[in-house]
Amino acid sequence: GSTGATEYTVTGLKKKEYFYFTVKSVDETGKESIPSNEIKVITNIPPIGPEYADAKKSINADSKLDFSIKWSKSQDKDGKVKGYNIYEIRKEKKDKLIGTTKDLNYIIKNLDPKKQYVFAVRSIDNDNTESTGFTFGTVERSGLAIIGRGNFLIPTGDFSEMLTMGYGIFGRIMYRDLIYTVDWGLDIGIESGYSYLEGDIDTVKYSFFAPVLLRIDLRYELFSGLSAFASLAGGIQYNGINFDPDGDALDGLQLETRKAYEPMAQVGLGLSYLISNSILLEIEFNYSFIIEDTIMMYAGVSAGVGYRLNLFKTY
Repeated sequence: GSTGATEYTVTGLKKKEYFYFTVKSVDETGKESIPSNEIKVITNIPPIGPEYADAKKSINADSKLDFSIKWSKSQDKDGKVKGYNIYEIRKEKKDKLIGTTKDLNYIIKNLDPKKQYVFAVRSIDNDNTESTGFTFGTVERSGLAIIGRGNFLIPTGDFSEMLTMGYGIFGRIMYRDLIYTVDWGLDIGIESGYSYLEGDIDTVKYSFFAPVLLRIDLRYELFSGLSAFASLAGGIQYNGINFDPDGDALDGLQLETRKAYEPMAQVGLGLSYLISNSILLEIEFNYSFIIEDTIMMYAGVSAGVGYRLNLFKTY
Protein backbone atom coordinates (compact mmCIF):
# COMPACT_ATOMS: atom_id res chain seq x y z
CA GLY A 1 0.00 0.00 0.00
CA SER A 2 0.88 3.67 -0.10
CA THR A 3 -0.01 6.72 1.98
CA GLY A 4 0.82 10.39 2.31
CA ALA A 5 0.88 10.05 6.11
CA THR A 6 3.54 8.66 8.43
CA GLU A 7 1.50 5.64 9.50
CA TYR A 8 -0.37 2.83 7.76
CA THR A 9 -2.66 -0.04 8.84
CA VAL A 10 -2.27 -3.41 7.14
CA THR A 11 -5.43 -5.53 7.19
CA GLY A 12 -6.45 -9.02 6.11
CA LEU A 13 -3.36 -10.82 7.33
CA LYS A 14 -3.58 -14.52 8.08
CA LYS A 15 -3.32 -15.68 11.68
CA LYS A 16 -0.29 -17.55 12.97
CA GLU A 17 1.98 -16.19 10.21
CA TYR A 18 5.24 -14.21 10.06
CA PHE A 19 5.29 -10.99 7.97
CA TYR A 20 8.18 -8.65 7.10
CA PHE A 21 7.65 -4.98 6.20
CA THR A 22 9.85 -2.12 4.94
CA VAL A 23 9.03 1.51 4.18
CA LYS A 24 10.29 3.53 1.21
CA SER A 25 9.75 7.20 0.45
CA VAL A 26 8.84 8.23 -3.09
CA ASP A 27 9.34 11.60 -4.82
CA GLU A 28 7.19 13.40 -7.37
CA THR A 29 8.81 11.52 -10.23
CA GLY A 30 7.97 8.17 -8.63
CA LYS A 31 11.56 7.36 -7.69
CA GLU A 32 11.83 5.31 -4.48
CA SER A 33 14.37 5.65 -1.70
CA ILE A 34 16.46 2.94 -0.08
CA PRO A 35 14.15 0.75 2.11
CA SER A 36 13.99 1.30 5.83
CA ASN A 37 14.98 -1.27 8.43
CA GLU A 38 12.92 -4.43 8.15
CA ILE A 39 10.05 -4.87 10.61
CA LYS A 40 9.08 -8.41 11.62
CA VAL A 41 5.46 -9.01 12.65
CA ILE A 42 3.85 -12.20 13.99
CA THR A 43 0.09 -12.17 13.69
CA ASN A 44 -1.89 -13.10 16.75
CA ILE A 45 -1.20 -16.64 17.97
CA PRO A 46 -3.78 -18.05 20.38
CA PRO A 47 -2.41 -18.96 23.82
CA ILE A 48 -2.15 -22.55 24.99
CA GLY A 49 -5.19 -23.68 26.94
CA PRO A 50 -5.37 -25.81 30.10
CA GLU A 51 -4.30 -29.41 29.57
CA TYR A 52 -6.19 -30.86 32.53
CA ALA A 53 -9.44 -30.08 34.34
CA ASP A 54 -11.45 -31.75 37.07
CA ALA A 55 -14.78 -31.05 38.73
CA LYS A 56 -16.71 -31.62 41.93
CA LYS A 57 -20.48 -31.60 42.15
CA SER A 58 -22.54 -30.77 45.23
CA ILE A 59 -26.15 -29.98 46.07
CA ASN A 60 -26.58 -26.67 47.90
CA ALA A 61 -29.14 -25.63 50.51
CA ASP A 62 -31.63 -24.68 47.77
CA SER A 63 -31.42 -28.20 46.23
CA LYS A 64 -29.53 -26.76 43.26
CA LEU A 65 -26.34 -28.13 41.74
CA ASP A 66 -23.05 -26.31 42.34
CA PHE A 67 -20.27 -27.28 39.94
CA SER A 68 -16.75 -26.55 41.21
CA ILE A 69 -14.08 -26.83 38.51
CA LYS A 70 -10.31 -26.59 38.62
CA TRP A 71 -7.69 -26.78 35.88
CA SER A 72 -3.97 -26.80 35.19
CA LYS A 73 -2.03 -23.58 34.59
CA SER A 74 -1.62 -22.70 30.93
CA GLN A 75 1.88 -23.54 29.72
CA ASP A 76 1.99 -20.67 27.23
CA LYS A 77 5.54 -20.13 25.97
CA ASP A 78 5.06 -16.39 25.49
CA GLY A 79 3.86 -15.98 29.06
CA LYS A 80 1.07 -13.64 27.98
CA VAL A 81 -1.88 -15.47 29.55
CA LYS A 82 -3.68 -13.04 31.83
CA GLY A 83 -6.68 -15.14 32.85
CA TYR A 84 -9.30 -17.71 31.96
CA ASN A 85 -12.79 -17.46 30.49
CA ILE A 86 -15.47 -19.97 31.48
CA TYR A 87 -18.18 -20.65 28.90
CA GLU A 88 -21.40 -22.58 28.81
CA ILE A 89 -21.45 -24.52 25.53
CA ARG A 90 -24.94 -24.38 24.01
CA LYS A 91 -25.86 -26.43 20.97
CA GLU A 92 -27.14 -24.36 18.05
CA LYS A 93 -26.46 -21.17 20.03
CA LYS A 94 -23.47 -18.95 20.67
CA ASP A 95 -21.31 -19.99 23.61
CA LYS A 96 -22.25 -18.04 26.73
CA LEU A 97 -19.49 -16.39 28.78
CA ILE A 98 -20.40 -17.00 32.42
CA GLY A 99 -17.24 -15.87 34.20
CA THR A 100 -13.61 -14.74 34.04
CA THR A 101 -10.90 -15.40 36.60
CA LYS A 102 -7.15 -15.19 37.12
CA ASP A 103 -7.31 -18.21 39.45
CA LEU A 104 -7.19 -21.90 38.51
CA ASN A 105 -10.65 -22.68 39.84
CA TYR A 106 -14.22 -21.47 39.51
CA ILE A 107 -17.61 -22.37 41.01
CA ILE A 108 -20.71 -22.38 38.81
CA LYS A 109 -23.70 -22.15 41.12
CA ASN A 110 -27.44 -22.90 41.17
CA LEU A 111 -27.67 -25.27 38.21
CA ASP A 112 -30.68 -27.50 37.68
CA PRO A 113 -29.52 -30.99 38.81
CA LYS A 114 -31.89 -32.65 36.32
CA LYS A 115 -30.36 -30.91 33.31
CA GLN A 116 -27.15 -31.54 31.43
CA TYR A 117 -24.65 -28.71 31.09
CA VAL A 118 -21.43 -28.49 29.08
CA PHE A 119 -18.71 -25.99 29.97
CA ALA A 120 -15.33 -24.95 28.58
CA VAL A 121 -12.30 -23.26 30.15
CA ARG A 122 -10.23 -21.13 27.76
CA SER A 123 -7.02 -19.18 28.32
CA ILE A 124 -6.98 -15.52 27.34
CA ASP A 125 -3.85 -13.45 26.65
CA ASN A 126 -3.00 -9.75 26.78
CA ASP A 127 -4.34 -9.29 23.25
CA ASN A 128 -7.70 -10.82 24.31
CA THR A 129 -7.06 -13.84 22.09
CA GLU A 130 -8.55 -17.08 23.40
CA SER A 131 -7.21 -20.61 23.34
CA THR A 132 -9.21 -23.67 22.48
CA GLY A 133 -11.20 -24.90 25.45
CA PHE A 134 -11.04 -27.88 27.78
CA THR A 135 -14.65 -29.04 27.52
CA PHE A 136 -16.62 -31.16 29.97
CA GLY A 137 -20.14 -31.67 31.29
CA THR A 138 -21.95 -31.93 34.60
CA VAL A 139 -23.75 -35.24 34.23
CA GLU A 140 -22.85 -36.93 30.94
CA ARG A 141 -20.13 -39.17 32.39
CA SER A 142 -20.48 -42.50 30.59
CA GLY A 143 -17.28 -44.07 29.38
CA LEU A 144 -14.90 -46.97 29.86
CA ALA A 145 -12.47 -47.81 32.64
CA ILE A 146 -9.70 -50.39 32.26
CA ILE A 147 -8.43 -51.62 35.64
CA GLY A 148 -5.75 -54.10 36.63
CA ARG A 149 -5.14 -55.32 40.17
CA GLY A 150 -3.10 -57.76 42.19
CA ASN A 151 -4.90 -59.94 44.73
CA PHE A 152 -3.61 -61.54 47.94
CA LEU A 153 -5.75 -64.62 48.77
CA ILE A 154 -6.55 -66.46 52.00
CA PRO A 155 -8.66 -69.68 51.85
CA THR A 156 -11.44 -70.01 54.42
CA GLY A 157 -13.71 -72.81 55.62
CA ASP A 158 -13.09 -76.23 54.03
CA PHE A 159 -10.73 -74.59 51.55
CA SER A 160 -8.26 -73.81 54.35
CA GLU A 161 -7.86 -77.54 55.02
CA MET A 162 -6.37 -78.03 51.54
CA LEU A 163 -4.72 -74.71 50.68
CA THR A 164 -2.74 -71.95 52.30
CA MET A 165 -2.33 -68.36 51.08
CA GLY A 166 -1.99 -67.40 47.42
CA TYR A 167 -2.02 -64.54 44.95
CA GLY A 168 -3.74 -63.50 41.76
CA ILE A 169 -3.77 -61.01 38.90
CA PHE A 170 -7.08 -59.64 37.62
CA GLY A 171 -8.18 -57.21 34.94
CA ARG A 172 -11.54 -55.79 34.08
CA ILE A 173 -13.22 -53.47 31.57
CA MET A 174 -16.14 -51.49 32.99
CA TYR A 175 -18.76 -49.32 31.32
CA ARG A 176 -19.12 -46.48 33.80
CA ASP A 177 -22.31 -44.77 34.89
CA LEU A 178 -24.80 -46.99 33.12
CA ILE A 179 -27.19 -45.47 35.67
CA TYR A 180 -26.22 -42.41 37.70
CA THR A 181 -27.30 -39.52 39.89
CA VAL A 182 -25.22 -36.59 41.14
CA ASP A 183 -23.30 -38.74 43.66
CA TRP A 184 -24.09 -42.35 42.71
CA GLY A 185 -22.96 -44.34 39.69
CA LEU A 186 -23.65 -47.91 38.54
CA ASP A 187 -20.93 -49.60 36.44
CA ILE A 188 -21.11 -52.90 34.58
CA GLY A 189 -18.37 -54.91 32.93
CA ILE A 190 -16.35 -58.11 32.59
CA GLU A 191 -13.54 -59.28 34.86
CA SER A 192 -11.07 -62.11 34.37
CA GLY A 193 -7.81 -63.23 35.88
CA TYR A 194 -5.65 -65.99 37.29
CA SER A 195 -5.14 -67.04 40.94
CA TYR A 196 -2.64 -69.46 42.41
CA LEU A 197 -2.82 -70.90 45.95
CA GLU A 198 -0.21 -72.97 47.72
CA GLY A 199 -1.30 -76.42 48.92
CA ASP A 200 -1.02 -78.21 52.23
CA ILE A 201 2.21 -80.22 52.31
CA ASP A 202 0.50 -83.56 53.12
CA THR A 203 -2.43 -83.38 50.72
CA VAL A 204 -2.35 -80.76 47.95
CA LYS A 205 0.55 -79.23 46.05
CA TYR A 206 -1.29 -76.25 44.60
CA SER A 207 -4.54 -75.04 43.08
CA PHE A 208 -5.35 -72.45 40.42
CA PHE A 209 -8.47 -70.55 39.32
CA ALA A 210 -9.15 -68.70 36.08
CA PRO A 211 -12.59 -67.03 36.24
CA VAL A 212 -14.60 -64.99 33.74
CA LEU A 213 -17.14 -62.91 35.63
CA LEU A 214 -19.88 -60.41 34.87
CA ARG A 215 -19.35 -57.61 37.40
CA ILE A 216 -21.49 -54.74 38.70
CA ASP A 217 -20.08 -51.88 40.81
CA LEU A 218 -22.19 -49.39 42.75
CA ARG A 219 -20.11 -46.26 43.49
CA TYR A 220 -20.71 -43.35 45.84
CA GLU A 221 -18.59 -40.19 45.59
CA LEU A 222 -17.38 -39.29 49.10
CA PHE A 223 -15.66 -36.12 47.88
CA SER A 224 -13.84 -34.94 44.79
CA GLY A 225 -11.78 -37.82 43.42
CA LEU A 226 -12.54 -40.35 46.18
CA SER A 227 -15.36 -42.90 45.83
CA ALA A 228 -16.46 -45.92 47.83
CA PHE A 229 -17.90 -48.88 45.94
CA ALA A 230 -19.59 -52.23 46.46
CA SER A 231 -19.16 -54.95 43.84
CA LEU A 232 -21.08 -58.08 42.88
CA ALA A 233 -19.80 -60.54 40.27
CA GLY A 234 -20.78 -63.94 38.98
CA GLY A 235 -19.78 -66.32 36.23
CA ILE A 236 -17.75 -69.43 35.58
CA GLN A 237 -14.20 -70.38 36.43
CA TYR A 238 -11.77 -73.03 35.29
CA ASN A 239 -9.90 -74.52 38.22
CA GLY A 240 -7.38 -77.20 38.89
CA ILE A 241 -6.10 -78.94 42.02
CA ASN A 242 -2.82 -80.84 41.98
CA PHE A 243 -2.73 -83.51 44.69
CA ASP A 244 0.46 -84.90 46.16
CA PRO A 245 0.50 -88.61 45.22
CA ASP A 246 2.96 -89.30 48.05
CA GLY A 247 0.88 -87.51 50.65
CA ASP A 248 -2.09 -88.67 52.68
CA ALA A 249 -5.29 -89.26 50.68
CA LEU A 250 -7.86 -86.48 50.98
CA ASP A 251 -11.33 -87.94 51.57
CA GLY A 252 -10.42 -91.00 49.47
CA LEU A 253 -9.26 -88.99 46.42
CA GLN A 254 -6.29 -90.60 44.69
CA LEU A 255 -6.20 -88.46 41.54
CA GLU A 256 -2.96 -86.60 40.94
CA THR A 257 -4.70 -83.67 39.17
CA ARG A 258 -8.34 -82.67 39.05
CA LYS A 259 -9.66 -79.93 36.69
CA ALA A 260 -13.18 -78.63 36.22
CA TYR A 261 -15.42 -75.74 35.12
CA GLU A 262 -17.60 -74.54 38.02
CA PRO A 263 -19.79 -71.56 38.91
CA MET A 264 -18.25 -68.72 40.90
CA ALA A 265 -19.56 -65.62 42.69
CA GLN A 266 -17.72 -62.71 44.28
CA VAL A 267 -18.66 -59.75 46.49
CA GLY A 268 -16.43 -56.83 47.44
CA LEU A 269 -16.04 -53.44 49.08
CA GLY A 270 -13.42 -50.88 48.16
CA LEU A 271 -12.18 -47.34 47.59
CA SER A 272 -11.22 -45.68 44.31
CA TYR A 273 -9.20 -42.46 44.05
CA LEU A 274 -8.56 -40.35 40.94
CA ILE A 275 -5.02 -39.00 40.92
CA SER A 276 -5.60 -37.27 37.57
CA ASN A 277 -8.40 -36.87 35.06
CA SER A 278 -7.66 -40.37 33.68
CA ILE A 279 -5.60 -42.37 36.20
CA LEU A 280 -7.20 -43.99 39.25
CA LEU A 281 -5.94 -46.06 42.18
CA GLU A 282 -8.05 -48.74 43.82
CA ILE A 283 -8.06 -50.98 46.90
CA GLU A 284 -10.66 -53.68 47.49
CA PHE A 285 -11.56 -56.40 49.98
CA ASN A 286 -13.38 -59.25 48.24
CA TYR A 287 -14.83 -62.64 49.12
CA SER A 288 -15.23 -65.40 46.54
CA PHE A 289 -17.42 -68.52 46.43
CA ILE A 290 -16.75 -71.56 44.22
CA ILE A 291 -19.92 -73.61 43.93
CA GLU A 292 -19.36 -77.37 43.67
CA ASP A 293 -20.53 -80.25 45.90
CA THR A 294 -19.78 -77.91 48.76
CA ILE A 295 -19.16 -74.17 48.61
CA MET A 296 -15.44 -73.38 48.70
CA MET A 297 -14.54 -69.86 49.82
CA TYR A 298 -11.56 -67.56 50.00
CA ALA A 299 -10.97 -63.92 50.99
CA GLY A 300 -8.86 -61.48 49.04
CA VAL A 301 -7.26 -58.05 49.46
CA SER A 302 -6.31 -56.29 46.24
CA ALA A 303 -4.68 -53.08 45.03
CA GLY A 304 -4.79 -51.84 41.47
CA VAL A 305 -4.45 -49.03 38.96
CA GLY A 306 -6.77 -48.07 36.13
CA TYR A 307 -7.18 -45.81 33.13
CA ARG A 308 -10.50 -44.00 32.75
CA LEU A 309 -11.86 -42.83 29.39
CA ASN A 310 -14.34 -39.96 28.92
CA LEU A 311 -15.52 -39.26 32.44
CA PHE A 312 -17.01 -36.09 30.98
CA LYS A 313 -18.44 -36.21 27.48
CA THR A 314 -16.75 -33.69 25.20
CA TYR A 315 -18.20 -31.97 22.16
